[in-house]
Amino acid sequence: MQLSQRPTEVAVTWPEALVTEIAERRCVVILGAGASADCVDADGEAPPTWSELLLGAAGKFLAGRPEMDDFNAYMVKELLLEAAEVIVECAYPADYSEYLRDALGRHPYTIGRIYEQIVKLDARVNVSTNFDEILDNYCRNQGQGQPYSVIQYYEPNAIRELRSRRRLVLKAHGSVCDTGKLVLTRLQSYRARREHPRFFELLHALFLTNSLLFVGHSLRDPDLQLLLESVHMASQDTFPHYALVPGGRPAVEKKIVGETYNLHLLEYDAGQHCQASDALADLADQVESYRAAHPD
Repeated sequence: MQLSQRPTEVAVTWPEALVTEIAERRCVVILGAGASADCVDADGEAPPTWSELLLGAAGKFLAGRPEMDDFNAYMVKELLLEAAEVIVECAYPADYSEYLRDALGRHPYTIGRIYEQIVKLDARVNVSTNFDEILDNYCRNQGQGQPYSVIQYYEPNAIRELRSRRRLVLKAHGSVCDTGKLVLTRLQSYRARREHPRFFELLHALFLTNSLLFVGHSLRDPDLQLLLESVHMASQDTFPHYALVPGGRPAVEKKIVGETYNLHLLEYDAGQHCQASDALADLADQVESYRAAHPD
């Protein structure tokens, strides 16, 4: 007797309004480190998370130094920008740069299913805060048949490319291809905004005029927090933005992000990246169906 298979249950119910916004390309996708979690190298290892990157650097550059106490205190409080600042102050620049290249760019990674589904959404604009180049290279080589431009926050051509027919990946914190311009610390974040204001003004305009979907993001990035607060105060829009996140956040945190960022959390089980990729596959199918039923 052959047992019938139970259909796969998708952990997330996508709002119809969001499906429509993505299908009609009025949604910007914001990608954090969690989006790279199911990409692996030849040894089956995923890229390091921000915390893992800092812990590895601390072990290399702060071992036996009194500054390790400061680093640990910041990590306990999840003040990662400040923790990174301690490392930058103690490490020789050339050694620190080589560490970052080795940690982030030495291994070729397979493209994960999360990124595959993100590209299938075919959003006009994607914003990545990741230092790795996994999505960047995939979009350049695959790209759903569409040409892509990958633009760093310090490059002057973002506005010109936005007015073209190309799809965009905007790198808000830089890439491992230029470790000297990575935004990893509080001071580096400030300098990026001071020296390249047009890029962050562009992000503000995009956030103000589009729906947002956060994927793999901790929502603790201070630059994005400031942008979300500013946009919400400027527009007082009743239509929320959305974030696909692991479950388990306290109710008070959900209330805070809802009221200050106008952000609605769509939760899957913590640690179950397969649920996140399944949910995104379901979203991509819904978007494709909408576009087929509503051709341009």
